Amino acid sequence: MAGIGFGEILLILLVAFIIVGPEDLPKLARKVGKQVKKLKTLMREINDDINIDPDKF
Repeated sequence: MAGIGFGEILLILLVAFIIVGPEDLPKLARKVGKQVKKLKTLMREINDDINIDPDKF
C-alpha cells in the first residue's frame, strides 16, 4: 500500500482525529475517499490513453 505501514496509518488517523475532531472525521474520511477514487480513475484513464502497463511500476 504505497509504502505506508500500519503504524504510519495509525499515526495519521490519530493526528486527523486531534485536528479535525471526532464529529467531522467521518465527513472528512468520505471526502478523502471520494477524491482518492477520482484520482485512481484518472490515473487508470491516463495509463489507458498512453498505454502504460501499471504492473511495471
